[in-house]
Amino acid sequence: MLKEKNTLVELTPEQSNPYLARPDHFEVTEADLPFHGQCGKNQREYQKLLKRGEIEANASNFANDAEAHPNVDTAKKPHTA
Repeated sequence: MLKEKNTLVELTPEQSNPYLARPDHFEVTEADLPFHGQCGKNQREYQKLLKRGEIEANASNFANDAEAHPNVDTAKKPHTA
């Protein structure tokens, strides 16, 4: 496989020309697992990963830690010296 990675791919004239190339001119291959196994090996693992992602995405609530900013609608005149 290392030899395959280090060799150049032979392209047709249509593939070499950016104005003539179309997506169906190229063969797309995937690894053994789709998305390199990041989506799980089956539907059950996929659902488990989605659930875990939702939990981790909402892990910290920033509403309590937010800095209090003054309300610009009710601000008084600025103090100038």
